[in-house]
Formats: sequence, structure tokens, C-alpha cells
Amino acid sequence: MAALALIAITLAAMAIYVHGLYAYYSGEQGIISGLFTARTQQILERLAIIYVAQNSSGLFILISNYGPVNATIARLLIDADVYTSFEPRTIPSESLAVVHVPIVLPSGVHTLAIITKRGNSLSAVIRL
Repeated sequence: MAALALIAITLAAMAIYVHGLYAYYSGEQGIISGLFTARTQQILERLAIIYVAQNSSGLFILISNYGPVNATIARLLIDADVYTSFEPRTIPSESLAVVHVPIVLPSGVHTLAIITKRGNSLSAVIRL
């Protein structure tokens, strides 16, 4: 019985290995390599909040993407409120971008969180 289970496990492992080789050499992306590629892209996404300013038209956030991959900002959280009233912005790698959010916050200390399309988050405490 144990030998039969060992043979079944070995055959299953060989089938996965052969499928992976086929996907690699045929140029397709297998399921497992797709997961690793997505995680690698998420790790390579590096953002920093450089400066935050506000005037009567809203909040302006200067963001630096110092990573080797482009980053797309999906949502902003300001004091635990989700804001999607801005244009989703893609920041090219190794560049700066200004994100305008059409809200005016009261003076004081606020928390700001940026969530990217890949699921990364960056938070900061700001004073206006």
C-alpha cells in the first residue's frame, strides 16, 4: 500500500515537472511561475511620500517611485476614509509624480495611506 502511494506521488510530481518544462520552453507562463513573478513585481515596487501641500483646490501629494517597476496608485486613505475621487495614477519607475485629491482637510495632523494596484501600501503622518 505504501509503495503504491509512493508511486502515485512520484507520478504526480513528474507530471508537474514536465508541465513546467513545457510551459517554460513554449513561452507560456505556468501557474507557479506566474505567482512568483507577481510577488517579485510587488517587492520591486518602492514608493516614498516626499511632500504634502494643500490649497483651496485640494490636497497635493508628491510621490517618488524609486523602484525599478511602474506603480499605479489605486486608493488613498486619509484618516481612515477611502478616497477614489482622483484619477488612478501610474508613476513610472525612478520618477516623481504629483497626485491631486480634490478635498480640503482641516489644519492639524492626519494619517495618509497610499495603496497601489499590486496591493502595496505606504503610510505617513502629515501635518497641514
